[in-house]
Amino acid sequence: MFFEEKEIRTVNDLLAAVESHRQRAARTPIWFRGSTNRRYSLVPSLGRRPFALEHETALINAFKQNAIQFVEERPQSEWEWLFIARHHGVPTRLLDWTESPLIGLYFAVNGIDTVTRNDSRDGALWLLLPVELNRLSGITLTTPLDLPIFEGDDANLRNYLPSVMASERNTRLTPAAGIAIRHSD
Repeated sequence: MFFEEKEIRTVNDLLAAVESHRQRAARTPIWFRGSTNRRYSLVPSLGRRPFALEHETALINAFKQNAIQFVEERPQSEWEWLFIARHHGVPTRLLDWTESPLIGLYFAVNGIDTVTRNDSRDGALWLLLPVELNRLSGITLTTPLDLPIFEGDDANLRNYLPSVMASERNTRLTPAAGIAIRHSD
């Protein structure tokens, strides 16, 4: 994989760097993720102590048991349950990304951490080329702009379903990028 670290001091620096990547990415999607501490790695909450992938089924089941009374519409798929759980603070293997560099920048400078926890540290704004990540993971779709969707039974993402991973004990999958149906909270 290709990693490039670049210091950004102004919004103009950020926009120029993004434009440079847009030209190199040949109009494929670019995603962003901000963190208030550049030393934090790109590890989903389920991969951070004290959690592990083996805890996923129990965490999601406990969430389902308790959350149904608080959701307006019952989720219709495993993916929907996983995304709703993620947005309610349940540790999952998902990492949230945005298509906006400015939203990513917001999270790089204004985290949800305890106030002042990372104030003295440099933040990070990660840039991801999701089509390239999928290509490296063996997921290739028909056009360069295609991304698999976390909906229904997308063949490219089937092995990533929590039930499939639990039943096949497959914990060696490479990361994949997919899109999800947008919901407003």
